[in-house]
Amino acid sequence: MVHVAGLAHLTRDTSSDPLFSYRRANLATTVAFAEAAASSGVSVFVLLSSVAALENESEGSDTDGRRRAYSRSKWEAEIALLEAASDNRMRPIVIRAPMVYGPNMKGNPLRLFRLIERRVPLPLRGIENLRSSIYVRNLTAAVAYALQTEGVRGIVHVADAELISTPDFIRLSAESLGVSPRLFALPLSLLKVAGKIGDMANRVVTSPVTSEVIKRLTHSGVLDTGAPYTLAGFRPPFTAEAGIRATGQWFKGRHERQRPA
Repeated sequence: MVHVAGLAHLTRDTSSDPLFSYRRANLATTVAFAEAAASSGVSVFVLLSSVAALENESEGSDTDGRRRAYSRSKWEAEIALLEAASDNRMRPIVIRAPMVYGPNMKGNPLRLFRLIERRVPLPLRGIENLRSSIYVRNLTAAVAYALQTEGVRGIVHVADAELISTPDFIRLSAESLGVSPRLFALPLSLLKVAGKIGDMANRVVTSPVTSEVIKRLTHSGVLDTGAPYTLAGFRPPFTAEAGIRATGQWFKGRHERQRPA
C-alpha cells in the first residue's frame, strides 16, 4: 500500500484549530489505513511524508503556527505507521520529500511558475542559498524502488541529486517557459520587512508574502540524504534541469488546453 493523501494547506476559514484539522487529515487517516493494512496482511506500507516532519524535531522553531501544526501532524503520522508495523509482519517505509515540482503540481511551485510566466519582477537575484527539491517523476521512482527493495524500511529521505539556489530555479523555470527571468536584488533585511508586513495583512486577508514565504525563498534548506536516511542504491533517473524543463512544457500545455476554441 502507498499512502499519499493528506492535507498540506489550510484556508483561512477551514478551522480555528489548525492542529486538529491537520491531525484529522494526516494522522487519523494514516492510523486507520496502517492498522487496516497490518490486519489484512499487507506486506509493505509506504507513507509519503514531508521534510516538514523534521521541523517538529527542532527545538525553538520559528515557523508559524499553521506550519508547526502541519509539521507535527506529519511527524505523528510517521510514528503511528512505525508503531502499527512494530510486529515486523508489515514492512513500513516513510519517504520524506522536500518541495515537489512537476506536472499537476500545486502550492508554492505552481504560484512561482505563474509569477515567472507573467514576468512579475522578483527581488531575489542577490540570494545565495541552496535548496533541496524533487521532480515528481524522481519521487515516484523512489517510491517504486522502495517497494521493490527488500532491505528498505523505516524513514528515508529523497531529493534531486542537484541542489539549486532560488535564483537558479527561477532562471531554469523561465527558460522552460520561453521567457526572460525578471530578477532584481533587494537586501535581505528589506525582504524580511516585507514578510512582516505580509504577516500583519494576513490577519485580515490571505497574503502571498509572509515571513514564512520569505524564509523559504531566501534561506538554504538541504535535506540530508546520507545515513541513516539513505535510500541505498537509489539514483534519481532525471536531473533537476530535465525535471524543470518538463514542468515548463506541462505548464505551457496546460494554458493552451484552457484557452477557448
